Amino acid sequence: TSSSQDDSDGDNNTSSDTFLTLQLYTRHCFAPTIQAMNQAKGGADASEATQGAGHDSKLLSNLQTKIRELDLTLSQCRQSTLHAIPHISLQTHPVLQSTSVE
Repeated sequence: TSSSQDDSDGDNNTSSDTFLTLQLYTRHCFAPTIQAMNQAKGGADASEATQGAGHDSKLLSNLQTKIRELDLTLSQCRQSTLHAIPHISLQTHPVLQSTSVE
């Protein structure tokens, strides 16, 4: 029974890989880009209109907040689906497989 339990745990862990991948992508791609844009806007020329710079800063701040919320939601989805979605394997139709080989 121990080995069948380990197998099912492995299957359940696989089901959350998509959420983990999206979460890591969000953390390592979107978040640093937004932070870099925020820092670049902070060091922009003084010739920029103050109202426009304030609006851009507010938009970037809102975007950064939404990225954090997305990260949290993906984490919660990953936790909730850890044991909820079974792992399945789909078989390729023989005609499609033979066509792809050619």
